[in-house]
Amino acid sequence: VGVGGYGAWLLLAMSRMGVGEIVCLDSVVVEFSNLDRQIVYSTADVGKFKVDAAKEFIRASGLPTRVTPVAKRVDSPSTLRPFLRGVDLVFNSFGFFSPPFPRGNPARAISQACRMERTPMLSLGGAWVGPLCLPGKSPCYFCFESELTRRGGWGLSPANRAPLAQKRMFLPVVGATALAAVSEA
Repeated sequence: VGVGGYGAWLLLAMSRMGVGEIVCLDSVVVEFSNLDRQIVYSTADVGKFKVDAAKEFIRASGLPTRVTPVAKRVDSPSTLRPFLRGVDLVFNSFGFFSPPFPRGNPARAISQACRMERTPMLSLGGAWVGPLCLPGKSPCYFCFESELTRRGGWGLSPANRAPLAQKRMFLPVVGATALAAVSEA
């Protein structure tokens, strides 16, 4: 879900590894400011929906991967659930949020939909990968969320972050994290 910084890398790596079909959900268009870290786009893609430009990139590369583009924002489980049938794994690249957890954020909605549909989900964000949530076999996002709430969060409010954590994502970190997620998957 999402074909931005992490999602573009995930799409490229998974297609190069021979994954047969990838469903991409993202409601955002390519912007010039994305090009420094979103490796499947070029200046010719600016203004296009990311999912459409990503599909075209894979098609033009000659790879046999089928890309299903869905230009939707995932802000509730009901948005994602219809697209989970037959899916082997969902990458949730929106990370965790420190309590209080905002309602309607993509990470929460993706996790809820995967839990409801019993679809495995791998979370990633920042420079970390995990957890891999296997429904009925391992803790889910909400297991971690409830523990974080009990502990009062991670102490990651903007006031407590290092100055570099306030800045945009840096290409090598995004790429390395996404590729580690592909390896984990």
